[in-house]
Amino acid sequence: MKRGIDRLLSEGKGKQLLWLLVISVGIMAVVLFVSSFFIKDLKWQQVVSVFLDPGCFNSTPEGAEWLLLPLALFSLVILSGLMVSTFTNVVENISDSVHAGERRYRFNNHVLIIGAGKQLAPMLAALAEDKRNIVVMSESRPTEDGNYTYYCGRRDSLEDLKSALPAKASVIYIIGEDQEPDHDAKSLRAVDLLKELTENAENEIQCYMTLQERVSSEVYEYLHQPVVGKLLLVDVINVYEYMAERLMVDSDFLPAIKQGDGRRSHVVIYGTGQVAHNVANTVAHISHYPSYPEAGVKTCITLVGCGMKRYMDNIIASRPALFDLSVYRYIDACGKVQEHRPAKDFLDVEWEFVDTYDSSSLSRDMLRRICASPDEILTVVVAEEDPARATETALHFPREVYDCNIAVYMDESAEVLELSRRTEMFGNISVFGSASGAISDPLFRTRSVRGQRVNFIYDQMYVKSRSIEEAWYSLSEVNKYSSIYCAMSMPMRKRCYDMDGDRMPVYEAEHRRWMMSMLIMGTRPGETRDKARFIHNDIVPFDELTPEEQEKDKILIDAMPDILA
Repeated sequence: MKRGIDRLLSEGKGKQLLWLLVISVGIMAVVLFVSSFFIKDLKWQQVVSVFLDPGCFNSTPEGAEWLLLPLALFSLVILSGLMVSTFTNVVENISDSVHAGERRYRFNNHVLIIGAGKQLAPMLAALAEDKRNIVVMSESRPTEDGNYTYYCGRRDSLEDLKSALPAKASVIYIIGEDQEPDHDAKSLRAVDLLKELTENAENEIQCYMTLQERVSSEVYEYLHQPVVGKLLLVDVINVYEYMAERLMVDSDFLPAIKQGDGRRSHVVIYGTGQVAHNVANTVAHISHYPSYPEAGVKTCITLVGCGMKRYMDNIIASRPALFDLSVYRYIDACGKVQEHRPAKDFLDVEWEFVDTYDSSSLSRDMLRRICASPDEILTVVVAEEDPARATETALHFPREVYDCNIAVYMDESAEVLELSRRTEMFGNISVFGSASGAISDPLFRTRSVRGQRVNFIYDQMYVKSRSIEEAWYSLSEVNKYSSIYCAMSMPMRKRCYDMDGDRMPVYEAEHRRWMMSMLIMGTRPGETRDKARFIHNDIVPFDELTPEEQEKDKILIDAMPDILA
């Protein structure tokens, strides 16, 4: 009993105040009951006055002292002692509970962010002016400042997710935690739980889920079914691909090679991890120039790193159809070249895999040779995932490389790279990733909306859904990605092609982009179209398409202003 009383007084969050109030009212009721029989002149107001202020005992009616003196002494103990200390404990306990994320509130129309990874900071910055309540649920309290409510909870726990009232949310972001070995598995589990918890929601709820592993994204690229619940509308984003897109879309980082310019874009990527792979894919989605049909010049994507043979084999194994049709070269540490050339060569991107470290003579001589060539435009991306390694690589290139565009992936502080700009020795090195500060489209809205517009143009030609959202969320993931990649490449079209003249070169470039996206997502060419087996008969040069298929590319390009609006 003693232990129970101690816990009630020290650990409660309001219950003990109620108990003290009940005891106090009970004592006064007893006093009033006794006085009604023995002290007729004692009024209830005098009893309350003595309890609230024992100093009023001096004005006690004669004959009532024996009854009110114990009440005054009891009041001194309750109000001056227990009540004050208990109230202080309640305030402290509630404060500790809020800080620990244990308190829950009945929010409605709130923004629910599940996880506290590095994406959280730019998201909170983008939501700074938002009038909705923001809830961040994470296993540990975030370090980021902001106007949000913290809930302690796991995203793979039904009870924890339920306590955040997801069915009442206006939008849900599943970003997870940093450095989780099972990040994607937990996020997939969270989506399944949220589908269950939002079945009876009053409105449809937008949900964005980020993935980290390239293989997880590959599975979604094969998925022919939409990823939705009854009322949960899900969009899936690979976080590294998203960071690469922020670097290259709506920017001048990649070169704009205009019609009549016969130079080629040569993008050199340092790294052999998830970031490097996604950067390479993003370059392949975007870089489709007029120099290919005019002069047969292809974009070259070169990946550099130790252990490149195994890395190359893994990439080729993941997308065999792409590399069956691609020119690609493996260059070993001694400079020996092994080249693959397809029987029918009609893709406008070629690949190199160089098995060496960044400061080797092989690597440095390659960069010097590209810089010296009047026929090439060098762009360098350092996609090393170790920050110290990435910084060292970026600052040790040959001097002439710093006249080119260079970007470095940084997940943590980029202070050394920021300081390097002041030396004026290293050019204007860009930083992408979580350490880049302000990120365009941190809430994924522009990316999603542009993809929806691309799809809706097709939809209104063939399906005629009632709304852009209905058309989008009935799509398979592979078709969603295809629409997003189409929209991503359009800013580059505006930079490179004459949109006021003959648009046939732009239509042809869109077909080259479509083929590259289909091959990256696992579709292969064939005589007939078989969706279930990932075979498409339109993976052929543009002039071999039927007029009806060529018309599809024209429709999208002509609608470009509306898509990018």
